[in-house]
Amino acid sequence: MVFNTRYSGEGKEDGGPGVEEEEHVQALFTMLAHLYSFCISDNMPWMRGLDLEGHEKNLKEATRVIAMYHDPIIHERIKQWREGKKEQPEDLLDVLVSLKDDNGDSLLSAEVIKAQIIGKARVHGSSMTTMLFARILHGFSWSIPSDEGRIDLSEDKGNLHLARLLVAVAKPRLLQHVYPC
Repeated sequence: MVFNTRYSGEGKEDGGPGVEEEEHVQALFTMLAHLYSFCISDNMPWMRGLDLEGHEKNLKEATRVIAMYHDPIIHERIKQWREGKKEQPEDLLDVLVSLKDDNGDSLLSAEVIKAQIIGKARVHGSSMTTMLFARILHGFSWSIPSDEGRIDLSEDKGNLHLARLLVAVAKPRLLQHVYPC
């Protein structure tokens, strides 16, 4: 869909994906798994350089693998369009490469095209995260604890954190046997 090719390499004799494709797919799944996972340095920015969970290292390696397979294809396609070997867009990459500004120059640079192609996975990850939170919120009835009179949303002085922790009681909406223990 993106590159209009089935495989990056030769593939297997039986027609299945080859080593290159398996490595590429593994890198994509690694990127999706780590991009939105909990990381302590998201809440404590001073710990960013430590990379305690190894997320940054894993993401750099996944990005390197993806770039290793994407970059040659993208650069070759840009070259084909510049030399006039391609005139009709056949896939998403062709559409991105063929975009022109008012002067007839390429609208998107190679770096922007690479970011757009990788960004599609990021959008999917954001959608999945939103759906996960929606399932959590809609799967329960939320109420104030019995000893609390009201919800206090006042902010702490000097920052946007709540002065008091937000506490709520979750009661499952479905029958108890639906929820695994």
